[in-house]
Amino acid sequence: MIMARWIAAVFCLVNWTTFAADDLLLNHERFQVHAEFMDSNGQSLTSGSMRLDEATGFDETGYFWVNDPDQLDLVVRVLDGCALNDRFWVFAASLTNVEYELTVVDTLTSDEATYVSGPSKLAPPIQDTVAFATCPSSKTKHTSMQSQADQRVDSLSLIDDRFLLEIDWTIPGQGSGKGQVGVATPVAGAFWFLDRSDLNVYVQITDARSINGHYWLAYTSLTGANYSLKVTDTLSGIVKTYLNHEGQAGYGIDSFLDEAVDQALLFPWISNSEQYESTLIINNINCLPADVSMQAKRENGDIQTITRTVPALGFLETKAADLFPDLGVGPGYAVEVNTPTSGIRGRWVTNNITTNSPSQGVAIQVPDTLLNPLPANADIGNSLLFGYLPLNNDFVSAPVIVNVGDAPTDVTLYFYDQQGRVIASDFESARQLQPFRPFARLTLDLVGGRLGNVSMVAHSPDQPLSGVVFVFNDDGEPAIGNASAIDFVPPN
Repeated sequence: MIMARWIAAVFCLVNWTTFAADDLLLNHERFQVHAEFMDSNGQSLTSGSMRLDEATGFDETGYFWVNDPDQLDLVVRVLDGCALNDRFWVFAASLTNVEYELTVVDTLTSDEATYVSGPSKLAPPIQDTVAFATCPSSKTKHTSMQSQADQRVDSLSLIDDRFLLEIDWTIPGQGSGKGQVGVATPVAGAFWFLDRSDLNVYVQITDARSINGHYWLAYTSLTGANYSLKVTDTLSGIVKTYLNHEGQAGYGIDSFLDEAVDQALLFPWISNSEQYESTLIINNINCLPADVSMQAKRENGDIQTITRTVPALGFLETKAADLFPDLGVGPGYAVEVNTPTSGIRGRWVTNNITTNSPSQGVAIQVPDTLLNPLPANADIGNSLLFGYLPLNNDFVSAPVIVNVGDAPTDVTLYFYDQQGRVIASDFESARQLQPFRPFARLTLDLVGGRLGNVSMVAHSPDQPLSGVVFVFNDDGEPAIGNASAIDFVPPN
């Protein structure tokens, strides 16, 4: 599973099964194509190849595989463009992040062109329309080797029919339609739009659960058309869409194919005050760049929305004051992060500016819909447990509650002592809590000045909640912990 062997600190290239080396002879066998694949140590990996005569009806296109003949790891096409710009063209597209060197030789003239990918990343498509100034063609334009015009299939099923792939395309001045399957193996395939001999989009799915617990999708294209690639996980019902805009030749790897994308991250309380400042960190552990929308809301309704891009396998690290300058210095705010890309995680660090004492919190993942069952360790629910709120002379605590639903809700607060007795109930402080506007109070103020450590349950009858608790020592140095969702029956 070459695509899944991500060369990074966690993954490495080892123990390959190899096949006999094989070159492609394309376009009337005039052009010899050789691909050399390298592992992370620069050692050559042998590969196999196959020309796509049967699939396309022409001898212009072929592909190389490494490790598995069902994989389309590197697709190459040599086109006769002599009538257009007096050149032969070389197009190539990879579905692997293994480093390769591709050499194309015109056997009539011995001219050659070489293309080298970078290591440990999916290379962009090659569209070299001036590759060989060796026209004219040695032979007349060839005709189709077979007629398949009536054999049209507009969906591709991969991985034992679990994943269904479909493409809708639009080309200005030429129309629109459904992509047709031109090549299909159990794990990979290709679509064509207007001409069966012109395979436009290539896709491959790898079972990488042994690496990161997910299936991976690699896609690449040799077209500048507008298209949308839709992938449906028929087991879970998750649907993902990947867009290509006019003039681009899109490509990428989604290493979280079977993870829902319609989710958000919640930073319950971010500070930008005279005493405390927060830094937000958003990690993108996917192989695709992530465009994120970040919306900060104060309890009083102040709001600012910004957008950022987090590089593939990288992270965003920015102070709250720089992200949300319009909110200025003042009370804290909750930050909701939305993105169409899976694999987003978050942290934040809140620092006491005077004592330079930081504490790190973990952003909360908010599912796309709370109608689905939440995992057992979810930090979201109708009832939240704040298990330890100190009220003694050494520590000060402050719970933060965020309504992550879609409507205002009345939140009731129940306080318990160490013996499990209800010592106070507060029905008023968090009434009509608005979505994603944080409620934050000192515990001492909520229980009317009582001393003694307590636990608290925040309960909403109809909306999901999430939250954190801050604990401060005498110097105001913070510690941060997430509240836990629990099953709870309010006391009579």
